[in-house]
Amino acid sequence: MNKICNVVYPGGAGGEFLTWALSQSPDFKSLSVDIESTDKWTVNPQEMPNHIHKEYEDNPLYNRKFIDYDFSDTLINLARDHMKPDSIEMFEEYVQTRYDCWNKAVIIILYPKDKDSIDYITRHAKQKIVRYIRPNLSIESFQKGLNKKIEMFGDRNKIILDPFDLYVRDIDSSIDKLKNELENVFGQLHISKHTIKKLISVRQP
Repeated sequence: MNKICNVVYPGGAGGEFLTWALSQSPDFKSLSVDIESTDKWTVNPQEMPNHIHKEYEDNPLYNRKFIDYDFSDTLINLARDHMKPDSIEMFEEYVQTRYDCWNKAVIIILYPKDKDSIDYITRHAKQKIVRYIRPNLSIESFQKGLNKKIEMFGDRNKIILDPFDLYVRDIDSSIDKLKNELENVFGQLHISKHTIKKLISVRQP
């Protein structure tokens, strides 16, 4: 398989939204999205791979295996995940199907770097997710989770962004980093910084 961009994020960090926003570029495979009254964005589960742990749930809407999806041979394909593997075996399946078997691949990791960012994603998660449970909201807990993901992904291509920076606090620098590092992996993209910024402005702050 050719090209894929993965978005990994905790609930409330805007991973589903970013996946959709990237899909609006002519460089990426286009995806449709459902927007709920709470501003919760959900990419059509029939169009892109779901979270890996959902592949194991007894729900025909979500438990399609990764290989059952249709992928583009020419455009950059997209996948997103909360990355909650229940075992080492499930994680190994994740990196094999979402990264290692592709010619070109990258993982965008949205993770908060300070309390303001934690408060931001927590507010969005509580607003959009009915069954919201996140017992430990300390920066240490989030940093531990980020470090674990970085360690597990090893030397694979990674782009680490703070969601509060990307959507509110430091949009220009975050977009520059995102676009530059995507181009380091996939080559020049047709989408402009202005267009990315315009798409991001659609999300509620």
